[in-house]
Amino acid sequence: MHIEAQQKRCTFQCLLITNGRHSFTVFLYDKIEWTTGSASGGSKTTGLGGTPAQVGFDAGDGNNFFVLDASRTADIINVKTMSNIDVPGKFIFRVDSSSIKQGGCNTNGTITVTPREATMLGGTKLVISGPCFNITETVSLQMSDGIAVSCTLRTDISVTCISPQVFRTGKEVILLNIIQADDIMFFRGTLTIVNQALTKPLLLRNPSSWKYGQTVDVVWRSDQIGFPVDALISLDVYVPKVSNNRITSLVYHSFITILHNDDVAFGIYSFHLDFMMEAGILKLSSNDSQSPYYWTDMFTVNVNISDSQRICSDWMEQDQEFQLITSEDIGPCPCSLDVVLIDTTRFHVDPSCLNTEAAEFHCPYQPSAMACFKQNIPTLKGYDHQCCYDDSGVLMNPNGFDQSGFVNRYHYLGHGYNNVPYLSNFVFDTMPYQHCCVYPSEDFETVDIHIYTQCSLFYARRTPQSCLNYVPPRTARVSGDPHYVTFDGFLYTFNPVGEFVGLSNGNFTMQLRMEQFGNSQGSAVTSFVAKPFQTADVVEVQPNTIRGLDVIVNEEVADFDSLISRTLSFNGGTVERIDDEPPTIIINFDTEGFSIKIFTAVNILNLVILVSPDLQEGDFTGLFGNNDGDKENELVSRDGHLINSNSSTEDIHNRFGLSWRTLENESLFTYPNGRSHDSYQNHNFRPVIDIPQNIDPVIISDCRNNTECIYDYYVTGDQGLGQFSANASRDYDVISNLTVEVTTCGFPKNISNAVWTADGYTEGSTAFLTCGTGYYPVEAISSCMTSGYWSEINVTCISNTTKNQSTEAPSATSTTSQITSDDVTGNKSTLIIIIVSSAAGVLIAILFICVACIYRTKKYGVLPDRSQSAFQSFDNLSYLQKN
Repeated sequence: MHIEAQQKRCTFQCLLITNGRHSFTVFLYDKIEWTTGSASGGSKTTGLGGTPAQVGFDAGDGNNFFVLDASRTADIINVKTMSNIDVPGKFIFRVDSSSIKQGGCNTNGTITVTPREATMLGGTKLVISGPCFNITETVSLQMSDGIAVSCTLRTDISVTCISPQVFRTGKEVILLNIIQADDIMFFRGTLTIVNQALTKPLLLRNPSSWKYGQTVDVVWRSDQIGFPVDALISLDVYVPKVSNNRITSLVYHSFITILHNDDVAFGIYSFHLDFMMEAGILKLSSNDSQSPYYWTDMFTVNVNISDSQRICSDWMEQDQEFQLITSEDIGPCPCSLDVVLIDTTRFHVDPSCLNTEAAEFHCPYQPSAMACFKQNIPTLKGYDHQCCYDDSGVLMNPNGFDQSGFVNRYHYLGHGYNNVPYLSNFVFDTMPYQHCCVYPSEDFETVDIHIYTQCSLFYARRTPQSCLNYVPPRTARVSGDPHYVTFDGFLYTFNPVGEFVGLSNGNFTMQLRMEQFGNSQGSAVTSFVAKPFQTADVVEVQPNTIRGLDVIVNEEVADFDSLISRTLSFNGGTVERIDDEPPTIIINFDTEGFSIKIFTAVNILNLVILVSPDLQEGDFTGLFGNNDGDKENELVSRDGHLINSNSSTEDIHNRFGLSWRTLENESLFTYPNGRSHDSYQNHNFRPVIDIPQNIDPVIISDCRNNTECIYDYYVTGDQGLGQFSANASRDYDVISNLTVEVTTCGFPKNISNAVWTADGYTEGSTAFLTCGTGYYPVEAISSCMTSGYWSEINVTCISNTTKNQSTEAPSATSTTSQITSDDVTGNKSTLIIIIVSSAAGVLIAILFICVACIYRTKKYGVLPDRSQSAFQSFDNLSYLQKN
C-alpha cells in the first residue's frame, strides 16, 4: 500500500441509546478522507473511486437495509457536511420499530408533536419538530378553530409551544405557522385533545377532606412539575362561566398564594379553604407565558347543610327546564361488581374512582360505594348511566341506606353542542348530587328519612335503572396452541401457520397471525389486527420481549409512557393498559360493541373477545363462529359450507379453519421491510392435530388434568406454554360462568319511610326492609323469584309519636305480612310480623329483628353502620313495655 494511502484517516462514531422501550442510533462523522478499499475497486493511492462505502443499516439478508442517498457514490466523502437533523456530520435514527425512522428536520410540510396529546384545559408543553428553524422566524401553533399561541425556539430542529384551552376532545389537525419577513410556511400535523377526566393527574387533592373552613392540601410530584428558574408561581382558583346552560369558559375567581421553585420542589401546599362557589378548579401557573401550567380536578365544597339545600333547590328549579329522563332513555346496570368488571363492551370504571396509588377503587363522589362505572358511549340523547356497587359487590339501590349511582344528563365524554366534555357533567350532574344527597348525609349519623327528601327529589330527576332485564355480553377466546371457543360456546383446536380471518361482519374485521411455536408441530397467535369500520384506524397488537405488548396504530408503535391520558384513543376505539404482570391491555371498539382483552406470556397472545348482546347477532363469519346462539352451526367455511360440529379435528382444521386464510389484498397486517403477506404463510406446515391417549404421567400431573395444558405441553414440549394455557382456560371458565344469562328482579318496590338492603338482584337473592328513625323498627324480608318479581310483603312503617302523647298506649294498629326467607340455619321458615300496642307485640318485633340481625350478619359478616343506627330506635319502645 502506498504511504499516501496509509496516512488517510476516517474518524466517525456510532452511539446506541435506549431507555428500555425506545432505541436510537446516532452517527457522528468528523473526518472522511477515503471511501473505497482496493477490494471494492478503489485507488490504492487516494482511497477513492470504485464502489464507495455506504452509510446506514444492513441486516445482511439482502432485504432489510436503509442507506443514505449518497451511499455508494463519490459524494459520500462529504458525509461530514450532511445531516438529517441540520447539524453537519450528525445523523439520528429510531431503530426500535419495524422500519428505520430518520430524525432531524425536513421541508415536506409535516411535523412531529411530542407528546401527541394535550389536555383540553390547556397548559401542555409540546415539543414540535419537522421543519428546520432559525432565530429570525416567528412561529405559532394554530388549532383547528383558529385559536393560535406563540412558540419558542428550542433548537435548530424544534420549538416548544404551550397548548391553548379548547373545550372539545379528540384528534384534530393543527398547523405550525412559520413567518420570516413576508414569507409564511405552513406545516401540518395532528394533536389529540384529552378529556380532563382521563388525564394522568399532576395536581392531586383529597375531595373527602375539602370542607369549608378546613385546612386542605394540594399535592404533586415535583419531578413532573416544571417551571423556569426564578419564575413567580401562582396557585389560583378558577370557576366555570355558564351562559344559556352551556359552559363557555373558565374564569379567574381568586388568588391563593405565590410559590417559588423551592416550594414546588416540596410537593405539597396547605391552605385554609374559604371557597363558597358551587364549582371550582385550581390552576398552578407562572408569570412566564412559555411555561406549562397545571390543573386539579373540578371540585365543590361542603359549606353547611342549609347551603347545600339552597344549591340543591336552585338546581332542581333549573333542571325543570329540561326534558325528564325516563327509564326508556337508558339501559340497565349489571347486577354485580364481578359482572360489570367483565362487561367492558358497555361499561368502564368511573374515572373519578380510579386510584393511581393502589389497586382498589376509591370513589370520592360516591363515598359509600366500593366502585362505580359509567357507560362507554353516550345514549342517543347524550345521557350517561352511573352504576355503583357496595362493599359486597351488589348494585346500590337509590332507596337503600346509602346513595346509589344515577343517570347523568351529560355524559362526561361530551355529546352535542351544549355538553362540554368533563365540565358539563361535573357542573350539572356531579355537583348537584353532592349537595342534594352526599353532603346532607355526611352531617347525620343515624337514618333520618327527612334529610333524604331532597335526595329523593334528585333521584326523581335522575332515576337510575336497576339490573332488571340486564343481558351480559357474549364471549369468545383463543389461547395457547390455538384453542378456540366461539361466541356460541363451541370449543375446537386449530393450529396452522399463516394469517386468518378471526371474525367479520362486513364492517368490523379482525385477523389473526399464527406462527410456528419454536421447532414444534404446534403454533400460536403472535399478532392480531382489527379495523372497526371502513374509515377507522387500523390497530395491531404484537408481543414484545422488552415492552411486553406493542400496540401499532396505522403502522406506528404507540408509546404509552408518553401519553398524558390513561387511555390511548384512535379513530374507532380506545386502548387501555391495565396490567404489567402479565402484560395486559383492553381494546374497546365502542361504536361496534366489541371489546378485546389481550395478554401475553412466552411471547404469544391470548385473546378474550366480548360482544354486546344487542349487537351483531348471527351475522359473524370467521373462526369465532356466527354468534347466533346455536353452537351446532358454528363451523361455516368461507365458501358457505356448513361443517358438522361433530366432525373430526382434522376435518375442522382442513375444511373449516384453512378456508379462512386471508388473501394478500385483504390483509390488514403491518409487514417489516423485506417481508410480505406471503412470508407468513406456510401451506406445508403439518401440525399435530390429535394427541395419543398414553400421555406421559408427568405432563398430566404438571397440568393437573387440564386438557388444553396437556395438549400444548405434549405438542410443543414447553411446560410454560402448557401452564399458560391452563390458566387462560380456567380464567375463561370464570368469565363464562359470570356471563350466563340469569333471571333478574330489579330494585324492590319502595315503601314509605323505609329503606332496602339487598344481597343481590338475581334469582334467589334476598332484600331486607328497615324503617327509618322516628318509626317503629320493623323489618321484612323479600326474595327474588324465578318469575323475575320480588315476593310480596305487606308492611307499613308506623310513626313513633309516643313521646308527645299521654301515658296511654297508642291505638291498636296492626299490619301483617307473611314472608318466606332463609333462616340462620339455611332452612325455609315462615315469619309473621305483627305490630300491636302490647308488650307481647314488642317482644315479637324484637325477636324478628334479632333473627334478621343474625341473618344479615351471617350474609355480610357485619351490619352496615347506618342499619345498626336504625335499630337504636328500639329504645323508644320502652314506654310500651312499662305500660
